[in-house]
Amino acid sequence: MTDLIMQFCARVSSVCLHQQRPAGNSAFPKAASLAKSGLKPDSTARFQSCGISVRFKTGQNRFMAETADRNRSNAPLHCGLGEEVRMCPSKFTTLFGTAKPVIGMIHLGALPGTPLHDADAGLEGLVSAARADLMALSEAGFDAVMFGNENDRPYELSVDVASTATMAYVIGRLRAEIDLPFGVNVLWDPMASVALAAATGADFIREILTGQYASDMGSWAPDAGKAMRYRDRLGRRDLLMLYNVSAEFAHSLDRRSLPDRARSAVFSSIPDAVLVSGQITGEAAPLQDLKAVKDALPDTPVMANTGVRLDTVADVLTVADGCIVGSALKVDGITWNPIDPVRARDFMDRARQSRAYTGASGTQGSV
Repeated sequence: MTDLIMQFCARVSSVCLHQQRPAGNSAFPKAASLAKSGLKPDSTARFQSCGISVRFKTGQNRFMAETADRNRSNAPLHCGLGEEVRMCPSKFTTLFGTAKPVIGMIHLGALPGTPLHDADAGLEGLVSAARADLMALSEAGFDAVMFGNENDRPYELSVDVASTATMAYVIGRLRAEIDLPFGVNVLWDPMASVALAAATGADFIREILTGQYASDMGSWAPDAGKAMRYRDRLGRRDLLMLYNVSAEFAHSLDRRSLPDRARSAVFSSIPDAVLVSGQITGEAAPLQDLKAVKDALPDTPVMANTGVRLDTVADVLTVADGCIVGSALKVDGITWNPIDPVRARDFMDRARQSRAYTGASGTQGSV
């Protein structure tokens, strides 16, 4: 049985490489663990490879791998040994080029019309600061960047149109210089985030899209259905939707556990990825929360959304399918400061080391 499992893993790995799947050194870094797990006929094991969660079914010395992701093609791949394999990269992996992307934040300065806006620096100040952060993240080798208005405090649940327009202006000024996948987040307004993505050609948005919360901004009840239908009306069905299921500055009024809320959100509201956050910007989500959500969602990318630092990124990437980082990259680690290029390079060096350790293209196996 062990020999057959190893043959199967090697054959599927070959298919991944032949079809230009992001496979790194080996598409199945945990093949040995699978072989040692003592699979019995008709049992099932899971681990991720090439960004794909795979179920192995054994029975009468035959094996099958299949996926359960709505974003993946179901075209079968025949790999010999009598098995049929249905594997294609998810939209998530295809966009970021890795199963565990690291997304760097570009926190725009406070926008016109908000209390902390620097009128003396004006729009040119916003553009020049964002350009410097973009260059630092790109040169450090981040997988993607995201533009956000974190300094538009006090926050609003429905932002003024001037904020969205200004963000579009800044991104438009930088558009020719953006050589990475990029996303947008207009705090805390899903409709504005979708509109901004449509206007600028962004690849993804991040927002609170499900649940009900008591928050610093008052009662908070986003509408994922409305936001996703708006996305489609704007002709952006390709836009990835990253759902933060543990809102910052808020307390969930839903009495279900975080994993149950996340699992329900995936079923009811079809996110492309689920994000787990700490209580405020720059504060880490407990690692046990990340693990619990990932255990509940083996077939959905789960990312750490806040508080990942140089000394924690390796641990985070052993559990999560990537992370979003901002404050840890800033001068002196202060959210409102510009990005420190040295901190950014050191962070990505550590992240790459962790991804290489956990397996092919950063995939993390689990059996």
